[in-house]
Parts: sequence; structure tokens; C-alpha cells
Amino acid sequence: MSGVVQDSLEIKFRLIDGSDIGPKSFPAAASVATLKESILSQWPKEKENAPRTVKDVKIISAGKILENNRTVGECRSALCDVPGGITTMHVVISQPPQEKGSSKFIKIAGIFTNDDTAVEIRMCPEMATAISVLLPKSTTIDLLKQSNSKFLSGCPLEGLSLNFKPGYANKPRDLDFPRLIVSASAGTTTTTTTGGGSGRFYVNFTGFPFPLGPFLNRRTIRTEAVKDCIWLFEQEQALGFSSVSTNIRMTVIKLKSGGLWVHAPIAPTKECIQLVKELGAPVEYIVLPTFAYEHKIFVAPFSRKFPEAQIWVAPRQWSWPLNLPLEFFGIFRAKTLLHEDLSTPWGSEIEQKILSSPEVGIGPYVEVAFYHKPSKTLLVTDAVIFVPKQPPECISNDSLLASAKNGLAVKLLSKGKEVSQEPVIDNSMNRQKGWERMVLQILFLGPSNLLEPNASFSQMSQKLIVSPIVKTLVFSKVPEKACSLVRDWIDSISRDWRFTRIIPAHFAAPVKANRSDFVAAFAFLDDLLGERYVTRPSLQLLFTSIMGKAASYFPPDDMKTLSSLDQFLVSVGAVKKTVSDFCSITLRAL
Repeated sequence: MSGVVQDSLEIKFRLIDGSDIGPKSFPAAASVATLKESILSQWPKEKENAPRTVKDVKIISAGKILENNRTVGECRSALCDVPGGITTMHVVISQPPQEKGSSKFIKIAGIFTNDDTAVEIRMCPEMATAISVLLPKSTTIDLLKQSNSKFLSGCPLEGLSLNFKPGYANKPRDLDFPRLIVSASAGTTTTTTTGGGSGRFYVNFTGFPFPLGPFLNRRTIRTEAVKDCIWLFEQEQALGFSSVSTNIRMTVIKLKSGGLWVHAPIAPTKECIQLVKELGAPVEYIVLPTFAYEHKIFVAPFSRKFPEAQIWVAPRQWSWPLNLPLEFFGIFRAKTLLHEDLSTPWGSEIEQKILSSPEVGIGPYVEVAFYHKPSKTLLVTDAVIFVPKQPPECISNDSLLASAKNGLAVKLLSKGKEVSQEPVIDNSMNRQKGWERMVLQILFLGPSNLLEPNASFSQMSQKLIVSPIVKTLVFSKVPEKACSLVRDWIDSISRDWRFTRIIPAHFAAPVKANRSDFVAAFAFLDDLLGERYVTRPSLQLLFTSIMGKAASYFPPDDMKTLSSLDQFLVSVGAVKKTVSDFCSITLRAL
């Protein structure tokens, strides 16, 4: 009857292998601890990994891990309870650590495998997404999502064991290893840590429409950019399931206070965190300098490694296709960066200037530039890049060789030439070809000739430029008034900050470059604004314009795919029309 509270509840307990204990009737006043004691007493003798005490048992109902002092009545959920029916609660067993020599288990950052393909994953209580483990006989185990999740942003895996049962006679050929599927409507990042080489393990299935790889392993390279002052941390970042990778960079600055200031955090693998801790100073500030998802997704998991650090973020945060709040990404109590705000805790050492444009389609372009005065260093995220001739050290040889293979993309972009299908040998020439192909696909999406990439690559490398994608889809999209804001941002940086090096978040760094180099990279803005916006002396303007036109020359054949995409996005309303028909002007000029 509606409005009547049941005095008891029929509960069955679903174990990790899909079998059940119960059902059994429990009074509404019974505690969760009582339920656990019942599980201990009824645990099937034939099952391994039996819990030893109540502390080893976790009960999940409606996505929540139930606390021992709660009662059955308090744990009722409209989602799970059916009047007169049976409520199913999931049971997770925390296993004791394995003794050396007692098993063939190999610990890989929280995942354990042995010859019988047993797997254990330790997961935090604050889970927040459905996790399905595909068992050999197509049995799927689901753990429901918890609303106050931190799992989306990559919390350590603790407290959940998923075990694949040994052996099966008719194993499909393609099922060489158990498969873990992590799914969510938006971001889902999971991190686990161990010592040794497995400290690079990091599960990351995030990003729309293409998830950001690598999905399981991220090597971290630390270099010292300025002695005892600035360090660069780099990891590989791949585009979905493709063979296209580049590097993503976190910059760490040691402040006069002795603490560390972290710019654009990367995946907090155990290796990465250990390299940070080796600097021998506490992390005091963690800074998100952009709206971009690829940088935002790691802020929360990284900050949980340093809970005492303050989080500061660029203004006007947004996401797509759903505009989700920062809390969705696990970022709480963040402070907002303000333009030219000298009252920040680091204001006497690091200054900041914010570019916040009007919406260019699906959202505004927001980026915060920083200037570290003691070292005369400019930090940007995506505003400019410097493509190195050689691939960054963090990009694996496997990725480079995969890109060197003549796959479908190469066939489509080979200008009709015959494409060899010979195996790719691991040598410096093929690794270099793989890097050149990666760069052209990152910059142009569909370059004119992937079969022989060297000519186009040579024109795009070894110079400070605005990426063709950013130039075409962002800076050429802002309204004319906003375009002058971009110009103001550039001029303000070059006028007020006497930098001698630039550290972007991708490709090469540190880049030996000065204010003229930076202004030259944005010389195309003068074409948008015309002679009405001339604030520099004419001689400097002429010099910068000449440098800029040379730096921003992009091979016209390579630009065709990007220009076609631009026109399509404009036609469907995903981005705005170009300023003064910029793209058509640029293409005619090229």
C-alpha cells in the first residue's frame, strides 16, 4: 500500500562472480554490520577469497557503499526497492596483500594477472560510473554509479576486487586477455599506482568524440628548463584509437617561498608523482590555464595527490557536448584567475594576462598566459607551438612505427601514388617518418600527402607558429571587435614582459624566443584588422609583418581539408563565420 513503510526487507547479496547469497529477510532496524555478519556466516565454502572479518566486506546499494552503523531502513532506495520484492545488494571483498612466492600474481598498478588470467582491480569507494568486466563466457558484472563521484577524474583504485575465473575450453582467438570496459557519458579517468615500471600505469577512457590515449600506460619525462627553478614534465597523448600522438606538458616552477607552482597538470601516475616529489618541495598551487578538456581532466586526480595545494582555474570554464560544471570533473573549491591580478599568492613572481574571447561557435576561447619574472619565461597553453624536427622523448617507438605504417589514411592521402605494404622495420628513418606524419595530421587533420610527408613537415617545423587548427577555427572566428582584443592581448604580452624563452603545453619547450618572435606568429591578425589597428611603430610593424607572413605560411594543399572542415562547421552552425572572410582571403593569398 502506498505510504506504508515495510518492517522488513528481503535482500539477496550478489557476489562478484554473479552468484548470490540469499535472499534472506532482515528487519528494518538491522544494521549494515549485521548484514555483513550474515554474509560471513553464509559464505559458500567452495568459493575462494573468503572474507575474514566484517572489515573485508563492502556492500553496495544504489551505487553507494553502505556504512556499518546505518540501518536497513535508512539504506532503502526507491531505485532498488520494489514493494513485496527482493532487493539486490552487491558485495565486494577486500583481499589481503599477497605474500611473496605464494602466488603467480604479478602486480601491475593495481591489476593482478597470473597464468590463469585472474585479475584483481582495487577501486576507491567513491566510484562514479558503471564498470563492466567482460568474463570469458560473456558474463557481465556491473557496479552501479555513485552520484558523488570522484572516479570520473581518476582517483586511486582501492577496495574493489574483480576476479576472472581460470581457464575456459573454447576461448575465442581474439580474447587473449581479459577486457576491462570503463564507460561513462562524459569523462572517466582511473588511476592506479605501484612501484617500478608499472608506475606508468594509468587507465584513461575519456574525451569526446575521441578518447585521449594512451589508455593504459603513460611514461613521464622530466627535464630541467631553468636550473633549480623550472621543470618540464611530459607524457604522450594520443588521439583516440589512431596512430596520431603528440606530447602534453606540465610545467613546475619553484617559488621563492620554497613551494611549487604547477601549470597544466598531467596524468598523476606513480612515476609522475614520484618525479614531482623528488624536487623536495611541497606543491602549493595547481593551475588550470585553459578551458581545454585535455588539460582539465587531470586537474582533479593530480590535486588529490597534493590535498594541501590550492587550485586556480581560468575563467569561463565550459565543456562540450554537455556544458558541465567543474565539480563534474572532480574539481572543488577552485579559485578563479583574474586578468593582471597581482594579488595572487604568486603575484610578485608570476604575472598573468587572460585572453577571453567571445564565443566562436560552441564556446569561447580562454587562455591565461603567465610570465615568470626571475627567469624571463613566458608560459602559454595552445596559443603558439614550435614543432621540433625530432619526436619528443615521451612518444613511444611503437606509436612512431604505427604511424609509419601505410594504413588507410596514407592510401587516401597519397596523391594517387602506389602505396607499399611492406612491413615497417624499426629504424630511425621509419621513426622519423612516423613523427612527420603525426605532426601533419595534428596540424592539418588531412594533409595533402602522408606518403611523403617530409616537404610539408619541413615547412611547419623549427619555427614559432600559431597552429593551423587554432588559427583557422579560433582566431579567425572571433568578431572584429574581439579580434582587436586578441591583438591587445598579444601586444600587452610583448610590451610588458621581456621574456627570452617560451614554454607551450605541446611540442618543443623551452623555445628560445623573444617578444618579436611572439608577435610575428600572430601577424595574420593584421590582415583581419587592416590598417585601422596599427599601434606599433611602422618599422617594427613592417619587420614583424614580414616575419609573420613567413612564419604563418601554410602549404595550401595541406590547408584544403581544414578549410573544407571550416566551411562545413560554419554551415551547420558549430562555429561562426570567419572575420572578413578570412579563410578565403588566406587561401587566395597562398
